[in-house]
Amino acid sequence: MDQKKVAILGWMGTCLSIVMYVSYVFVIMGNLDGNKSGFVQPLAATFNCIVWFAYGFLRRREITLSWLQTHQESCLDSLLF
Repeated sequence: MDQKKVAILGWMGTCLSIVMYVSYVFVIMGNLDGNKSGFVQPLAATFNCIVWFAYGFLRRREITLSWLQTHQESCLDSLLF
């Protein structure tokens, strides 16, 4: 996955984080009124976790691959000697 798509995934995660924390307000308001909370906050938290997991996995893979390509010779030298 190219860097632009990973950056878009990061922005999606940021927006979903905002939605998740704003939805807590409605849960608290409902609890104060004695009503059970809805499904919006758990759903937002689920999607938020999925997006951040994917971002971290893809970003880590990208960084690891670029680091290995940059340090390929020194890694091979340290393995051989």
